[in-house]
Amino acid sequence: MSGWVMVWGSNDCHVLGLGTRVSGRKRPFPVASIDADAPSGLKRLLPQCTQVVASGVHSLAVSVDGALHSWGVNDEGQLGRRIPDGDEESPAVPGVVQLGAAPEEAGKVTAAAATDAASFALTEQGTVWGVGVFKGDDGDMGFSLQNPGRQQLPVPMAGPGVGQAPVAAMAAGNTHMVLLTSSGDPVS
Repeated sequence: MSGWVMVWGSNDCHVLGLGTRVSGRKRPFPVASIDADAPSGLKRLLPQCTQVVASGVHSLAVSVDGALHSWGVNDEGQLGRRIPDGDEESPAVPGVVQLGAAPEEAGKVTAAAATDAASFALTEQGTVWGVGVFKGDDGDMGFSLQNPGRQQLPVPMAGPGVGQAPVAAMAAGNTHMVLLTSSGDPVS
């Protein structure tokens, strides 16, 4: 089961990626649905992955082919994908996040990070894409200087995609992000 994403715990906010009918798992279980017709008895809901990220109410995974997958709560747009109004099942299972109008131009995702209400993807070109909103003690802080509200679909935030030095690494806290450029300079 190499590359399978395993989950367990409460599925209150659908953070396990197992759909809306599963309340939780007491032991590690693959992100899959039961399928009697499959040889293993399971239908994989995620391809093989190289990284997983858990925030308070949503989860992210980077697949071996360089795609970003998201699932969980989308109340702030943090899943980065279009979810039809009233659809509770789509956000409860993994879905691919499209970076920009032409994903092939964005490049493959190499890393992911998540705050409580935002998601971020680092591409092989060193561009960071983001979606969602930052929260503070007084409520929403907005998403960026250009967007004081919620960002519903991913946009380039840092790196060559916005005319800056490539980003080499990133990390997220509850309500903030920290980036490290390829020249070793931290950005927060």
